[in-house]
Amino acid sequence: LEAWSLAAAQRGQHSSGMVEPLSTLRPEGDQIRCCAALPRDPILVLGCASGALRWAALVNAGGAPTPDLRPAAALRLLPYRVPIEELRGAGEICSVAVRSLGPLHLVLALYDSGGLSIWDIRAQGLIATLNGRAK
Repeated sequence: LEAWSLAAAQRGQHSSGMVEPLSTLRPEGDQIRCCAALPRDPILVLGCASGALRWAALVNAGGAPTPDLRPAAALRLLPYRVPIEELRGAGEICSVAVRSLGPLHLVLALYDSGGLSIWDIRAQGLIATLNGRAK
């Protein structure tokens, strides 16, 4: 997964005329298949080939998550990870969607096997699964 600064390209800040990525994420032992942004937060939810959910943050030059996209200097993988066993999924995650409803912050993970899982970010727990693996 790569983060790009389109604003820098529009301002002509690259002398070569080429736009280069701010950063590239390559989780060790896994591959990112899809992502979705958390509303009003500098956080991305990542769906992975392992069937796990991972999180990444847009960070400023000091390495701290930034709530505004303009000063973002890089994309950093966060240590929070939800393995496929906790999601009770089967296969690779092929799509993720995020929805905030008041205090609820939910992630919908769709698997290439046809199943789905709904994860509550704040409660750090599985809400529902359909056609996933049985525990």
